[in-house]
Amino acid sequence: MSIRTALVTGSANGIGRAIALRLAEDGFQAAINDLASQDARLKELQHEIELKGKRCIILPADVSSEDEVAKMMQNTVQMLGGLDSPQTPAYSVSKWAIRGLTQVSAMDLAQHGITVNAYCPGMVRTDMWETIDSNLSTKMGIPKGMAFEKAVESRIASKRAQTPEDISGLVSFLAGKDSDQITEWKEFYSSATEIQDYLHQCCGKENLYDAIKTSHRVDHAEWNDSEGVWSLRIVDEKSGKQFHDYCHFLLDGMGIPNNWTWPDIPGLHDFSGPLIHSANWPKDFNYDGLTVAVIGNGATGVQIVPAILPDVKHMVHVVRSPSWIAPPGLVNLSHSNAASILSKIDIDENGNFTATQIKKFKESPEDYSKFVKAIELETNQNFSKFMIKDSNSQAVTRGRIEEYMRNMLNNDEVLCKAFIPDFPLGCRRLTPGVGYLEALQDPKFDIVTDTIKRVVPNGIVTSTGKLLKVDAIICATGFDVSFRPRFPIIGRNGNLQDTWFREVPKAYMSCAVTSMPNYFIFLGPNAPIGHGSYFTITEHIAKYIAGIIIKCQTQGIKSIAPSESAANDYFEHIQEFMPRITWSGNCRSWFKQGKKDGPVVALHPGSRIHFFDMLRDFRGEDWVFTYQASNRGNRFRYLGNGISARELDGSDCTWYLDEPDNLS
Repeated sequence: MSIRTALVTGSANGIGRAIALRLAEDGFQAAINDLASQDARLKELQHEIELKGKRCIILPADVSSEDEVAKMMQNTVQMLGGLDSPQTPAYSVSKWAIRGLTQVSAMDLAQHGITVNAYCPGMVRTDMWETIDSNLSTKMGIPKGMAFEKAVESRIASKRAQTPEDISGLVSFLAGKDSDQITEWKEFYSSATEIQDYLHQCCGKENLYDAIKTSHRVDHAEWNDSEGVWSLRIVDEKSGKQFHDYCHFLLDGMGIPNNWTWPDIPGLHDFSGPLIHSANWPKDFNYDGLTVAVIGNGATGVQIVPAILPDVKHMVHVVRSPSWIAPPGLVNLSHSNAASILSKIDIDENGNFTATQIKKFKESPEDYSKFVKAIELETNQNFSKFMIKDSNSQAVTRGRIEEYMRNMLNNDEVLCKAFIPDFPLGCRRLTPGVGYLEALQDPKFDIVTDTIKRVVPNGIVTSTGKLLKVDAIICATGFDVSFRPRFPIIGRNGNLQDTWFREVPKAYMSCAVTSMPNYFIFLGPNAPIGHGSYFTITEHIAKYIAGIIIKCQTQGIKSIAPSESAANDYFEHIQEFMPRITWSGNCRSWFKQGKKDGPVVALHPGSRIHFFDMLRDFRGEDWVFTYQASNRGNRFRYLGNGISARELDGSDCTWYLDEPDNLS
């Protein structure tokens, strides 16, 4: 076997020293390096290596000095007979580092509205390639020019060499707004971190950070009818100071599923170990080697269980009622209308997009758009597939998912009885539980279907009196789903908190409330919260609200609120519609504010597309308006001097010729 040579830097101490000794045992002759000040330690190491019968030389050098590194390499070759060099791989590593630097820089600088992209050209005929081609032709013994042609043939899908103009076009595209949809999503089911990074990029690109105040909390809002404004009291949570501000329109985006509370369990806070709520997860929570109780098997619980199970010593899963667990998205979609497009997407065994697929998405915005539309279409079709009670499609879909659950539970009758519901599919939120059903059968897993009587310092006592000793408790349940605002919002007829405490919460088209002028809600009562991505839904609500605000700004409207009769009619329609839908089935659900029987408050009476279409038209007849004093009693005073603003601001004044058939 040929003699192998290793040059080990930083070898006077620690890791470098251990590597040098191990490689000597493996038969390498060694060149050991460190700073000149470490000479004594280097000599000790040299002696140890020579005792193993291997040759060893000392090369003091500062590796931050390019000249000293070059000299060190030369001495290694001269004194030990050679030193293998990675050559092209080393060059490739530097290219790969550019990808990481680009990604980190993009996330860091997005908040300043700075876009960072990198381009990696392929086979471009430049002066650099002339030199490479000449060297390769000599080394490979082939005519000059053939190496380049072979590289194009084997590495370029289009079999065409790139030109500098191709690259300039790519740079132009990446530098413009047309590339906004090009992403580097890595996971089919993206993690919270990846989604948050994307939102930061969007905020940076659209310069939204200047309009966002973090660490501030509104704790009181009151409508001033004479001024036509909302008076706000705001708390700076860093300093604790209060101050007052106002706004003409108050948009409530507080949300519902993020309003967490501790579950009402006697003695919960007597527990002596870590007590964690899933919605307030501490970054430093270390569950390795602990016996952990997870309370709840809703959408949160089914994600936590398989995620932490490999690292815990033992898990106790407390389940109050069964849930329908859908096949993971990739499995589910493989039987859907999206299957043909999905079959062309490269996804690894962990559900991540491959590097090749991410590259394809970048290079073809059209293909990326087709992929997104296919997934979105499947989401939009879920309502008609299984949400109608006693329909054939409900029975077929329910049967397919029940079969999937039985198979994943290995037809264990105890598990099937505990986890397969007897209520309609969709009565509770349908949850894609990746790895959840498999986790239920793990040897270090205990399932508890008894109710919790109380919590004691060292564990949980069930209704049967059994003590479950645990080191930590994770509450994957406990949310305020009452829709009551988190601070007083006082309109013309009092505090909305009190109104929605006394009555079933109701809102006109989910986003406006009677007697609450200029107040709009994102994901209010009977919004399509369970119908798909919140992003898409809130975008449509935002467009609807923005249209109303523009109308008020341009037409001298001081205040706007839905009429009592319109809101009541809309609420009546909801109550008549819901009994047909599985959401009103015999299950306890947060859709019904945690009740088994009761009105469905959380969901829109129809499909997601139905909701979007509903918001396309502003029904002016459903609203009550007041006008600015500047209108002097005439609502048409905004028509002004008879000249359209578009005639003065340079807008296209013949737009109607481009869209003669457009009715929207």
